[in-house]
Amino acid sequence: MHKKLDFLVNLEGLRAFAVISVMISHWLNASYLFRIPFGHAGVQVFFVLSGFLISRILLNERAKNKELNKSLKTFYIRRTLRIFPLYYLVLALLLALNVGDIRSGAIWHLTYTSNFYNLAHEGWQFPSHFWSLAVEEQFYLVWPLIILAMPIKWLKQSIWFCFLLGLLLRWGGALLGGIRMYSMIPFVNFDALAGGALIAYYSAERVKKLFKTHIWIGLFVTWCSIWLMDNFQISTHTLRAAQHTIMILLFIGIVASLATTKQLKFSSVVFGNSFIRYIGKISYGIYIIHMFAPKFWRWLSQKDFLSQYSDWFVFGWSALFLNLAFTIILAGVSWRIIESPINRLKARFSS
Repeated sequence: MHKKLDFLVNLEGLRAFAVISVMISHWLNASYLFRIPFGHAGVQVFFVLSGFLISRILLNERAKNKELNKSLKTFYIRRTLRIFPLYYLVLALLLALNVGDIRSGAIWHLTYTSNFYNLAHEGWQFPSHFWSLAVEEQFYLVWPLIILAMPIKWLKQSIWFCFLLGLLLRWGGALLGGIRMYSMIPFVNFDALAGGALIAYYSAERVKKLFKTHIWIGLFVTWCSIWLMDNFQISTHTLRAAQHTIMILLFIGIVASLATTKQLKFSSVVFGNSFIRYIGKISYGIYIIHMFAPKFWRWLSQKDFLSQYSDWFVFGWSALFLNLAFTIILAGVSWRIIESPINRLKARFSS
């Protein structure tokens, strides 16, 4: 049974599951929970979604035959209004309080180059999750020029080139023996970002047809086999790259399936659930804020009047609940008083 549904509703639901995966990974301090890369998977879902949605906007701009300068100006104004206000507000608070000695890397965070900061130090630097925001911002600088300025006869080839370049760089990094920090390089993530763009270029319906049931099963079985190999401790950087490649293909198929106008009842129930959609709607705020929740509760638990309850604030299910409450409440407030009003301002710069 199928149900007509605005595809953006389902994609909001998918955002929710992505940000939940990231929170689980960070709060449980487990990059690989049950040997599954929840945090990394959540980030790659965001990359595929961004590639699809941004490319869809840019391709629509191109179809209207508008002047290049005008299209670029509109795009960058709207992206700036969506991304900068909350990011720089949170960053200003962190710098003012010097949380986690963040001032030592201030210039990197202020210029959206946190990924290169991690790369330069060969490890995660606080706030470590800002790296993916930096990669997306760098993508936004390059991608409009490719979609809007590239001659139409080379457009398809350019998108495919970026997708294959991402895969090549990731596998190259794996074969050289160090895939983790290597993924901080923005072009390495073009496999996910340009993969999302391919959905927009070919249309979600056409891509969805490529992911028939037998292909879904094949991809899932392949990923499970890689997971089992990893579980039996024969993991290598190459296996990680293989796992990542299968994961990207799965997410391209999922996004393409959810981005069609006709949806299976199951996907409508799961991704169209009102609470899940709300989490997806405020997911940007959740992503930015969630890493600071444990620090806040740890700081609060050190106060004399609460010191006897410190374990309750820092460990176990109680800490997980407090982190979740802190993050969702603040992200909800951010959406209501910062992001939503600015989104209405964005409408003035719509095409």
